[in-house]
Amino acid sequence: MEAFVAQMLEKFEKGKLSRRKLIETIAVAATTVYGGAKATTSVGAAAANGRGSFRTLLVNHISYSCPDYRKPRDFYTDLMGVDLVEKSDNGKQAVLAFGPKGSTPLNSPYGIPVTHVYVRNGLGVMGLSDAPKNVGAVVNHIAYTIADWDQKKVLEELRKRGLNPREDTPNSYHVMDPDGYDLQISGIKMSAFGGGGS
Repeated sequence: MEAFVAQMLEKFEKGKLSRRKLIETIAVAATTVYGGAKATTSVGAAAANGRGSFRTLLVNHISYSCPDYRKPRDFYTDLMGVDLVEKSDNGKQAVLAFGPKGSTPLNSPYGIPVTHVYVRNGLGVMGLSDAPKNVGAVVNHIAYTIADWDQKKVLEELRKRGLNPREDTPNSYHVMDPDGYDLQISGIKMSAFGGGGS
């Protein structure tokens, strides 16, 4: 926590962070570190307190597949004001971020990645090859960022629950939820600007 505060103060002193954002960021970080530590002492205690095994922070990304990715790319950038991630548009897909590189979601501690959307050509990559041909677009998976990512511990928890995790990157696993929907669980290093993801 001390190193984090020093880093935030340095950004403030260099004019890269407003006084208000400095105070908000440190307050949220302190609440997360000191308030959240008690709520996650053990899986059993967390469940008894209405908290799950993982502490979900936010939606990391949504993977959106469609016949022509350029239409939703233009729609979301023009109407909704999301940012097209530089060099992500390869003619088959693009990444749209809810903020520029280096930004942090509102009321989130420093380092939490901004939510983003993958828009891609096709009906998806996660078992949707048998989807009806008349489907125009699908959200083929949603990824969530969890606190305190530890690849080994996450894998153990998923296997303990009888799930069959598929590693996507060192920062994420895919599993199927009870209704067969593809769920991606990721750490804070998975971002629109690097760290892997699909």
